[in-house]
Amino acid sequence: MLTLRSSRLITLFGLAWSVQIASVYGAPPIAVEPGDIPLPAGVKSVRPLRKETTVFAAPGPVVTRRGTLEPDAIVPLLATSRANGCAGRWLQIGADAWVCSDAAAMAYDEPITMTAPPPDSGLPFSYYFVGRQGAESYMNLSRAFEEGPETSEEAGFGLAIDEIRDAHGDRWGHTSKGRWVRLSDLAAAQPTPFEGVHLASPDELPALAWTISDKVALFATEKLAGKALRTVNRHERLTILEAPAGGKVVKVRVERFAAAENAEGYVRVAGNVARPNATAAPRDLGDDEHWIDVDLASQTLTAFEGSTPVFVTLVSTGRGKEGSETATPKGLRRVWAKLRSTTMANVEDEDAAGHYSLEEVPWVLFFDKGVAIHGAFWHRDFGRERSHGCVNLAPKDAAWLFNWAGPPLPAGWTAVIPTPSDPGTLIRVR
Repeated sequence: MLTLRSSRLITLFGLAWSVQIASVYGAPPIAVEPGDIPLPAGVKSVRPLRKETTVFAAPGPVVTRRGTLEPDAIVPLLATSRANGCAGRWLQIGADAWVCSDAAAMAYDEPITMTAPPPDSGLPFSYYFVGRQGAESYMNLSRAFEEGPETSEEAGFGLAIDEIRDAHGDRWGHTSKGRWVRLSDLAAAQPTPFEGVHLASPDELPALAWTISDKVALFATEKLAGKALRTVNRHERLTILEAPAGGKVVKVRVERFAAAENAEGYVRVAGNVARPNATAAPRDLGDDEHWIDVDLASQTLTAFEGSTPVFVTLVSTGRGKEGSETATPKGLRRVWAKLRSTTMANVEDEDAAGHYSLEEVPWVLFFDKGVAIHGAFWHRDFGRERSHGCVNLAPKDAAWLFNWAGPPLPAGWTAVIPTPSDPGTLIRVR
């Protein structure tokens, strides 16, 4: 397999390559141009030298971006090349993936080939919100009060915390941006535990629904009269048993109480129940091609493999009128960039009614300029319009969808951009 990959490189770049075996212990062959300085014995991987190292699609001065590496990545070294745009060598770390040795160094470590699964919460960080009085942040924790604050964090802004320490008689959180903030000035985010449904059969989809109001009354008859059988909480999973004419009422089984008395009854649909609507696949899809359907009317998202639905969940889309800046744009588009996390903010918009800043918004699939499908840790209102235009998912759902959608994010990368041979997943918003 590795020899075939090297052959493809010869064809792709029109270069005469020689193969250098980096190790006698079964390491993959590393292709080096004839006449170039041999690689040190035992070299097998690449480590970035910067906090954010750009990956390019090919060696050269004007090339397409392919993604970024995380600071502690250890990625495989497959080949080297001399080309403009890099004072040292270009290092190939994957298919259509090159970094410059000015920004990354060859190493002797075994490459990391597996990405750690998301935590049980579905979130890559612990998230906090700045309290009403704001918060001061410091670059050096040991000298926090000697040097004064680096910056002030505004009330309501979301911070991603990757480490917690005790110092100066307080507990401190280290943000993903490298600053220290007192936890007493912050409030921990309370992300929803809600999860969508992985479908064992496509036949499950037409009968699937959820409650989207805080309290939903379940009645014995479709007239919704008399004393309620029970009160059902928000985001309870329902199975539709009957849908009487008129569409105002449905008979359901509340799955959490399926084995209990009074688990079945009638509920009012309007404002209380979100139910996915069946849809046909777009034209010209591959038989098992992954694609995503976002239904604005029902505030649901369904993941398909070809014509088969495999996963369905609630979302929160843009609450603006169609065509406005805060509406989720309808249409058929592909993922154009995939980021493990990114900061989302509007602090530079002087005309905004209110400012927000959310660090490390997780599991981001950009599909229309700055509009994305991503996880949301700051609200629990899934099943209702809520966002500034993006498609918000519960964290566990977003983590699963991110890993399922193409292109794959290689181990050690924080972002990946599709290529013609490895396109992004198709997304339809309707």
